Amino acid sequence: MCFRLRFRRSRWRSIVTAVTELIAIFDRERNVFVNDDGATRLIIGTVRDPKTDDQTTVRGEADEGDLQHNLVYRFWGQWRVHDKYGRQFAFENFVAEKPAGEVAVTTYLRQCQGIGLATARLAAA
Repeated sequence: MCFRLRFRRSRWRSIVTAVTELIAIFDRERNVFVNDDGATRLIIGTVRDPKTDDQTTVRGEADEGDLQHNLVYRFWGQWRVHDKYGRQFAFENFVAEKPAGEVAVTTYLRQCQGIGLATARLAAA
């Protein structure tokens, strides 16, 4: 019996090996990959810098509904370069920041059960 070992060249190159913090506004999920068991959910999404509006690609594990459009999040992870897709932030953890601005407060309040768009807009105004 013969075994052949194959080693795939990694498509990732780390830019920084230390854990880095990224504070950004979540725009959308571009791709979602779910394991067969449904327990692991990898997302590739787009975020933008609150000050400069520059867009960045983020990737990591997140449950459905954890990342909401137009909310500010604090991500912890590493900057990486993918051979095909370029520079991305691979996050390991994240937490929602305190919402700032009427749109962010409205989006945040709509996450609560029983609060619709009209009620959220009234509370945010």
